[in-house]
Amino acid sequence: MIYSLLKAIENLAGVSEEYGLIINQKWFAVTTLATSTLISLVFFIFKGIGLYTIAKRENIKNPFLAFIPFASFYLLGKIVGRVKVFGYHVKNLGLITMISLIVYYALGFTYDILLYGENLVSLFTAGDIGILTSTYGSVWVDVVLAVFRGISNIVYLICYIFLIMTFFMYYGKSARIAYSLLSIFIDPLFGIFVFVVRKNERFDYSQYMKMRFDSYNANRSGGGFNNPEKPFTKESQNPYEPYESYEKKNTEKTPDIDVFEDYSDKDGNNNGKDDDLF
Repeated sequence: MIYSLLKAIENLAGVSEEYGLIINQKWFAVTTLATSTLISLVFFIFKGIGLYTIAKRENIKNPFLAFIPFASFYLLGKIVGRVKVFGYHVKNLGLITMISLIVYYALGFTYDILLYGENLVSLFTAGDIGILTSTYGSVWVDVVLAVFRGISNIVYLICYIFLIMTFFMYYGKSARIAYSLLSIFIDPLFGIFVFVVRKNERFDYSQYMKMRFDSYNANRSGGGFNNPEKPFTKESQNPYEPYESYEKKNTEKTPDIDVFEDYSDKDGNNNGKDDDLF
């Protein structure tokens, strides 16, 4: 964040100097920070309202965590429940997401302060950022912070992707793919989508897929569409009906969902037994 702001000021100063213009770097920094903070706050409030509404309806403890930075991911994990990640059962994915994001921001902030602390002070005292450096000067500091920050970022991205895809499988219904992809590539939109789906009842996606599978087998064995003597029952209805017509039979949360189930190893792990990391 600090580097991005200072780099933007440096680039703007270079362009303005080329055209003979003079900008107030301190004013630009304050305006940019205030604007970005306000926009981020709006998206965060939308996400908070959405998560709080769902958590209250699902009787999840401490729904107020929806309005606390970082902790909102922990609450999201409680709402989703257990998630199958690359064949492993993870029941605390929200907690892992929260921790990895905290580590990522903490390391990034530390690195930016070490590199650009003097430039930041110069900006608000002298009104000029000076010259930005590219390295701290210590190999250990540069490498260690960069490596651990990269690892924490990868962990966060993996957890975040599985978390939001599973969330929209439960609450996004037929638009789950669009919601998930847009949230992954345009992160602030996630808050808007959570707000949009906040009133949706939890949709048992695994039960729905089981219903479709059973219906398909019934069709192949002479039931369903091809045999009027063996029509689909209410429990095994037309698998091609829209999600909106699906009547949920069991309100109990489905413990496991594998968002990449179609691509996973059908034989499982460890001779057909699932590994439970947590």
